[in-house]
This record gives sequence, C-alpha cells and structure tokens, in this order.
Amino acid sequence: MNDTRPKRRIVKALCYGFTIGISLAIVLIFVEVTAHASRRSVFDGIGLGMSEASVKQILHQGGIICDASMPEHRCAFDDLWKVYEVRFSEQGLVVRKHFAYKTPVIFHRL
Repeated sequence: MNDTRPKRRIVKALCYGFTIGISLAIVLIFVEVTAHASRRSVFDGIGLGMSEASVKQILHQGGIICDASMPEHRCAFDDLWKVYEVRFSEQGLVVRKHFAYKTPVIFHRL
C-alpha cells in the first residue's frame, strides 16, 4: 500500500512546477504588455510645432527609436492596439500627429 506515496509526490511536484511556470509566464507577459501600453503617454507628450530633436528625445526616453531623416520626414511606432505617426516639416517641426487602431488579426484576409 505504500505505492501511492511516490505517485502522490510526483503529482504534487508536477502541480507545483506547473503553477510556478504559469505564474512566471503571467509576470513576463504583464511586463511586456505594460511596456507597450505606455506608448500612448509618449505620443501625448509630443506637440505640434515641436522640434524634431525634442521629439527624438521624448521618444528615446520612452524607449522608442525613430529615424525621421527619411525623405517622408515621419516617425511611426506602435503598441499592442494602435499605430502612431508623427510627421515633420522640411524645417524639422511637427506638423501632424495621428494614430489608428490596428485591425484585429481575425479580420485579416488569408
């Protein structure tokens, strides 16, 4: 009748391992989500007429790298739900900023 003790220990160890693994995964996912969710506050910190250097500094502080030296003079970045875009004039001032919600993957055509 002592055969059930080792089985219980194994089941108990598996349950603890599963619980610890799920807990760790939840923590890691939460850290990733909060890092992306905070990009709205970075976008809100950018104002029209602001210089490109100031915008790059704000984006850098928010962990966003953007090279606006492209011919389009724009910077685009995203988070989990939105795509943000900031456009600059040839003089290097913000002339437009907008965001759009991402289309859920279930609505994409295959």
